[in-house]
Amino acid sequence: MSISAKVEYGLRAILEISQNEGLLKARELSERMNIPLKFLAHIINDLSVAGITTSKTGARGGVSLARDPGQISLKDVIEALDGPFKFLKCDAIRSWCGFTENCPIKNELMDVERKVEGILESKKISDFLYLNEKIIRKDEHYGDNRKISNQ
Repeated sequence: MSISAKVEYGLRAILEISQNEGLLKARELSERMNIPLKFLAHIINDLSVAGITTSKTGARGGVSLARDPGQISLKDVIEALDGPFKFLKCDAIRSWCGFTENCPIKNELMDVERKVEGILESKKISDFLYLNEKIIRKDEHYGDNRKISNQ
């Protein structure tokens, strides 16, 4: 299991958008993130359909968050860009399996799936923003960027 490039770019885009005052032009966002505008447009569209971002076309257009960063979970972003979260897929690919209710593997993995889903639901975009501010910030004493411990 891994996070797709689309989700990673989506998260980066959301962080950029959330730190911008007002609407952010997709072209500017594409340049900041160093990714093709066409790929970013697909990401923004999927995020808009899911109600995570909102966009306005035209000369004064751009993209912004549709909800507060504290109301957007990592699970919301994953599902907006990659579809429903499913850790366990044995029902869909192994219809021939003789184990149904009493499968020792399925029961344990369903428990893992519920826990992972809970973690993804609990992690909010605001958590990423907080960490981003903590990890690298202007150190006034040295006048340059320094890594800051999470402690």
